[in-house]
Amino acid sequence: MAAVPQLDMSPHIFLWCHPRSLSSVFERSIRELKGVKVFYEAHVKVYYQGQINKPDLPQKAPQFTFEAVDEILTQPYTEYDAVFIKDHAYFLKGRYKNYTSGAFSAFKHTFLIRDPYKSFSSFIRLGKESKFDIVPEEYGVRELYDMYKIVKESVDSDPVVVDADDLIMNPRGIMESYCNATGLKYTDDMLTWTPGIVEDWKKATPYCDIFHKRAMMSSGFIKPEDGTTSQTMSIDDLSDDVKEILEDAVACYQEMYSARIKF
Repeated sequence: MAAVPQLDMSPHIFLWCHPRSLSSVFERSIRELKGVKVFYEAHVKVYYQGQINKPDLPQKAPQFTFEAVDEILTQPYTEYDAVFIKDHAYFLKGRYKNYTSGAFSAFKHTFLIRDPYKSFSSFIRLGKESKFDIVPEEYGVRELYDMYKIVKESVDSDPVVVDADDLIMNPRGIMESYCNATGLKYTDDMLTWTPGIVEDWKKATPYCDIFHKRAMMSSGFIKPEDGTTSQTMSIDDLSDDVKEILEDAVACYQEMYSARIKF
């Protein structure tokens, strides 16, 4: 494994995730920590406006580039205790090794996963509500797994993995363990917050009110009702191509799940 350079910078932590993995509520918790600079989906505009253009999204803007964003992320930010960056791995497909080398090799890489049956169900439902045409990589589990494997092979043989169901059922235990593993200073303030719009989310996506509605309305981690689980789809309702993506996602999820923070 390559040596990690010692850089004069505050600890920088990536949370790599996939859509509908409860990453917004995770980030919302981190935002309660004083002295932590938070970046929301750092490469979202690079992917959707610099690389591709989707209907109902702002027109393609070539000024959004990986190089410009990466320069911002690798600043030392020594005035902060830490820097936390939530990002979807699929935004960086084909570029993963760039984020485990150079200045990025000094970053702490962590991962958030969720049962694909639950994340796919949620994503498909919200995609229909927003008329958001989902392409294969936007399910994001395979891409997250590919990033995970590269991190394991190059900079961290045992990266931190959090499962969304564990997080909801035991938020204090999971967030405290996550902070201990990443160098963040856990406080019970991370478990509750004031409901409301997060300006970074609003600025980043016109779908904020749909995709982040529950997280913005929340005041803490919401457990499912006793004896119930999140609504999931029937596999019979899926097209053949999505069934194939789901089957692959489940295999990726199960391997990462075996390495998760356990309670």
